Amino acid sequence: MNILGKEISEKTASLIKEIEQRLSKPVMYRFTDPSKTTVYGQCDPWQPDAYYVYCKESLLNTAKKNQVNIAYETNLLHELSHLCQIEEGFPHTCTRNTPVTMANKSHYDNLGALFVSSILDLNVDFRLKQNGYASKYFYTQRIIRAEKIARKGHVYKGLDFLEAALMLMLLKLTAAPASVNQLLHLLSDKNQGLVICCTSLAEAISQIGYNDPKSAFRSLACLFGTFNLFETHSIIFCDKEYTDFSSVERDYPGTRIVSPPAPASGDQFLPHSRGTPL
Repeated sequence: MNILGKEISEKTASLIKEIEQRLSKPVMYRFTDPSKTTVYGQCDPWQPDAYYVYCKESLLNTAKKNQVNIAYETNLLHELSHLCQIEEGFPHTCTRNTPVTMANKSHYDNLGALFVSSILDLNVDFRLKQNGYASKYFYTQRIIRAEKIARKGHVYKGLDFLEAALMLMLLKLTAAPASVNQLLHLLSDKNQGLVICCTSLAEAISQIGYNDPKSAFRSLACLFGTFNLFETHSIIFCDKEYTDFSSVERDYPGTRIVSPPAPASGDQFLPHSRGTPL
């Protein structure tokens, strides 16, 4: 099997074929926009004719001496796993039409995607590990980027704090403990609240779960409730739109909210703030 000019290993090709056969639409593969330097891959499930999977072209060069490029193949399987989640009924978000959100819809769409990805990526990581794949390359790159930011003395605040907390939560639950603990130790001197926040989130999400549609929905609702994202977004699950935490708790008793500490600057998690992704 050849995808985007790269010969795929027999093991990965077999798994890709198995996934494609389960999907309700054919899959088309494309390279991501080169200008999106921090995006390794993405998928577009909303086109009527096919599912579209995008992969960063530079991943083809991350293992020049190896016959099989594990990072490239893992990225393809990562995006295909998201397509499986869609057909299996995992939750997704939509931006609510308010004067604030309509003034910058692209920003709020990206914010909603950040939240849902922080939960769905945990399930994708679980699926990959079950099939003998690891996302070590991608997590290592994120940790390196975060360490560079921290060593420059950056103090997270506002939405910047929120984005960092979600990313660190994901790393805490998926990446090598030694590497993550080193990063958290580095950050604790600059923003102890951020470390406490991501640790609290990781503990809560670990207890709630994320490996089936219902638990993933409850974990996403936990994040929405924690950061008041219901003010600007809703969660779609089982053909129902949830616009507040009380309706989630009514249908799924026991779903809870984590109370993260305030950012070091004292800023609030305002939906209209703008930060820089970790």
